Amino acid sequence: MDKDHFMHPYTDYSTFHQEGSQVISKADGNYIYTADGHKMFDGIAGLWCANIGHGREDMADAIHQQIIKMQYYNPFGHTTNVLTCHCY
Repeated sequence: MDKDHFMHPYTDYSTFHQEGSQVISKADGNYIYTADGHKMFDGIAGLWCANIGHGREDMADAIHQQIIKMQYYNPFGHTTNVLTCHCY
């Protein structure tokens, strides 16, 4: 279903439609695991969005506490929020 319904950035579609996607099934610390059990160092997510590692309970707890307080408020116009300005 993935190859029929999702456009992957930076993909060579001349081979993709035959080969399909590499499916990642879980992550732990700095490693990811494919659906067939292959363990790999997660260098790509470390570049963009998971540079502290996967499965960090301390970060999940901190994020949970922040979401309870306020997850986001837009910065349009002359508006800010305590998350952005660190003023409270």
